[in-house]
Amino acid sequence: MIKALMIIITSINANPQAQALLVSPMECAEAAEDMALAVEAGKAEGVVLCLYEEDLSYE
Repeated sequence: MIKALMIIITSINANPQAQALLVSPMECAEAAEDMALAVEAGKAEGVVLCLYEEDLSYE
């Protein structure tokens, strides 16, 4: 099964925050698209990174 390590990096009131989750590739792609639309609209600052690998494990 292919999984994605989704890393979300945002800045809220000049305070950088990061979060890492193990999700499906589709879920990661949707989050990246949502972030891109929010950045374009000026509602957010951030990036979503998606790392894919078969049988990916994250601790």
